[in-house]
Amino acid sequence: MYTKLDRLLYFLLYFIPDIEHEETWYLLIRKYGTYLTRIDPGLVVAALLPLVAILPTLGNGIIAGADSVFNVHRIYSMKLMFQHGILYPRWIPYFHLGYGYPIFNFYAPGVSYLGGLFSLLGLSPETAYTLVATLAVVLGSTGTYLLGRRFFSSTAGLLAAMLWVYAPTRLFEFWQMGSLAQMMATALIPWLFWGLAQAIHHPTRRSIPYIALPLAGIIMTHQPTTFITAMVVAPAAFILPIWTATRASDTVWRRFVVVFGGLALGVGLAMIFLLPVVLELHYILAAESLPGTVDRLTRNFFLPADLFALPRPLDTTDLNPVMVSSMGLVGGLLAVLGAASLFRRKRIGLVILLLAGLMFTLYMATESSLSVWLTIPYLEQLRFPVRFLRMGTVFLALLGGASLLLLPQRWRLAGCITGMAFVMLQAMPLVAPHQNFSHWENISAADEVNMEMTLHNWGSTSYGEFDPAWGDQVPYDPPDPAQYRDDPMLIPVHQLTGYEDIIVEQIDSMAVKVTTARARPVVFRQFYFPGWTAAMDGTQIEIYPESRYGLVTVDVPPGEHLITLAYTGTIAQQAGAMLTFLSIGILIFLYARRGDTIDMKREVKERVSRPVSAGIIAGIVIVAFLNRLVIMPNTHWFRFESPPNAPYYMQTAVYIPFGDAFQLLGYTLEQDSVNPGGWLNITLYWQATYEISRSFRPIIQLVNLSRTEAWAVTEPVSLSPNLGGTTQGMTPDHFLSVTYKLRALEDIPPYIGLITVQLLDTENDEAQLLPDGTNSLVIGSPIRVSGADTANQPTLDYRLGDVLRLNCASLQPAGDDLVIDLYWHVLETPPRDFKTFIHGLDQAGELVVTGDRNPLNGDYPPSYWLPGQTLHDRYTLPWSDGLMSVAVGLYYPDSRERLPVTNKSQPVRDNRILLPIKAVSCE
Repeated sequence: MYTKLDRLLYFLLYFIPDIEHEETWYLLIRKYGTYLTRIDPGLVVAALLPLVAILPTLGNGIIAGADSVFNVHRIYSMKLMFQHGILYPRWIPYFHLGYGYPIFNFYAPGVSYLGGLFSLLGLSPETAYTLVATLAVVLGSTGTYLLGRRFFSSTAGLLAAMLWVYAPTRLFEFWQMGSLAQMMATALIPWLFWGLAQAIHHPTRRSIPYIALPLAGIIMTHQPTTFITAMVVAPAAFILPIWTATRASDTVWRRFVVVFGGLALGVGLAMIFLLPVVLELHYILAAESLPGTVDRLTRNFFLPADLFALPRPLDTTDLNPVMVSSMGLVGGLLAVLGAASLFRRKRIGLVILLLAGLMFTLYMATESSLSVWLTIPYLEQLRFPVRFLRMGTVFLALLGGASLLLLPQRWRLAGCITGMAFVMLQAMPLVAPHQNFSHWENISAADEVNMEMTLHNWGSTSYGEFDPAWGDQVPYDPPDPAQYRDDPMLIPVHQLTGYEDIIVEQIDSMAVKVTTARARPVVFRQFYFPGWTAAMDGTQIEIYPESRYGLVTVDVPPGEHLITLAYTGTIAQQAGAMLTFLSIGILIFLYARRGDTIDMKREVKERVSRPVSAGIIAGIVIVAFLNRLVIMPNTHWFRFESPPNAPYYMQTAVYIPFGDAFQLLGYTLEQDSVNPGGWLNITLYWQATYEISRSFRPIIQLVNLSRTEAWAVTEPVSLSPNLGGTTQGMTPDHFLSVTYKLRALEDIPPYIGLITVQLLDTENDEAQLLPDGTNSLVIGSPIRVSGADTANQPTLDYRLGDVLRLNCASLQPAGDDLVIDLYWHVLETPPRDFKTFIHGLDQAGELVVTGDRNPLNGDYPPSYWLPGQTLHDRYTLPWSDGLMSVAVGLYYPDSRERLPVTNKSQPVRDNRILLPIKAVSCE
């Protein structure tokens, strides 16, 4: 009896040209087609959910994110090493200006390795980068779907996957950061959680690989994500087996064995990378905290109000559009509903776990967690608290998916589709925020060297943190990049002064013929690192680092000798590889040996039907191509396109030229005050006046009114920190917005300050001049410094004009001066500014010396004083033996009228306060 499917298959096979043996083909399709019918349609939908985000990335090259160019060079270096027969590269000889770099010994090589394999198959490194990024987002989406399906239902899993894929912090990672390793590692977190859930509910040996494989993937892909994951998984591994076990003690024991067995196997699989990192970390500079690490960390903390910020449309004319890196408002609202639904259904344990995970990640992203960052060893070196939000999206997505449980069964599919639509609408401004792509015609090792010379990102890292620790200083002298284009493995003899009498002939990449008349050390242009070996005339010889730069050095006797270098690895590297191979064997054994199996069908609840799945897929495809082919190129939906001299988000116009290269268009400042130790954020909008061929950096400061002290200063970064740290190539047809974060000093007084801007040419550190000939521009209104008042013990009760009270006064000689400390308490804001008269009097009350001036040195005019403030005001008079007292009072400089003075409600003669020369403890 033929079914409709049978007839359709025969019909199709009959009309396909050059097909013979239709019966055989039919049987094969029927056999393997049954496996396809077992696939959950929701899983297919989850795999295609990222299509709207993926299509815009398929441009001419790769997205010009902050780290994307580094990843392309790492992928290319992997391909080169493969081509030279090195199956697990650790050292790249041409990195760090040709001095070599142990990049893959300390930077997890997973995505570079995968990209290198794709590139080896014929793909360009750019295409390999995009393919790995696509694979990462698809893995994360499907993993989150499986989690949501396990705990709730298929529809909840789809909504959770949508929330994970299109969370603003994930799109920020995709379009602005471009950290391929972090993309992949965070995509594996849902799979690790799913593996833990499998092991807890099915504690059999078949569950062990479900934990081991994603954990090994995370370790092999990204250290910061590994660190963060360990902070969550480690306590969960102890708590979950006990919390979820029945009363039978054997189930608790089985859960512990399976969970910790999976974690141990995952660590074992990653030992090829992990063991050398642990044992050889002290060989590199990253073993010590880099300068400015804590300051950089505090600059990157989130304000609580920004954690769920709604993305705003971006300006396509802006070279540096600010992308929101939050969890998203829609996700936050759905998470609240999801938590309520779980409480309502009395799934207390699950909701506590999800809320605890979410609250932990949110806490670690804010400055209130700074003590935790500084307490846990090496945690501050992660530098970017936003990394915790990438894990937090998993908890948020699951809670958001659970919101469907509030609806009746028949409305859940409609609720899922509606929720997905709102998530997509929220994400549209971030799906294609720009079309800035980087492209190489024929990428080579020379491009890496040129990039380092231009951007100063040594060894494709931000801070040169993997530079070996030998040597007194790190060399930065540039080589000829062209020599690495044809021979990327080249290791020449280093040209040092005093070595003119040596004759060197480069035989091949790592071999030289040396002729010398006397015994001498020969230094190579390559950092020393354990694992380097050298042979002279076929015989192994000692190798050591020279003292200045820590370069590979060998001692050569007189005569002609052939010296060959090779990187053969260390004992730790070889032992790590052996442990990884052993772990692979255990993994194969667990899969190959027959035993308990897990029935995946039992966890599928409310399975999405094929017609519904097809409809959702069709909708995704339509939206993706509509956005890519119509909305992006032909409309300004979800984005703006400002004139280059009138940014849409600029609040205040300035239009002041700085030299002949740049014009400050204006600024956006949403603060009028700052706390001591707090942050002051200002966005400046710059426009080039012609195509720029050099780099500039600004200095933004919060200064006192007299501009003699700086209370907050920006760190010395380029004008364009998110465009590779350079302004080269900027043209007048775009503008550049940069948000600067100024950290106020902890001990600044509660005064008011001014924001000043300078622009320096980085080549000579010369400040660019303004039209008036100065080099510093004051912008905005005065900024009030909020903070605690000066603590004091009131000993006086003089009132001046019903606006001030003199609480305390202390007068004491100090060297050649008489120091006068006054403590004013503000009763009401003075209507206008006044000056202080300080009159030194002799025993007869006659005037000896005067010291009139503005209160608080003029840095805080009285008309800005706030009721309730207590201000410490210090004056000095030249000391004289005839001084017996000091008269103090206030007057208006234009009329010389004194403010009336009362003491205990009684008028004081001459409206002046007579103070004896006496030290008083006022604070």
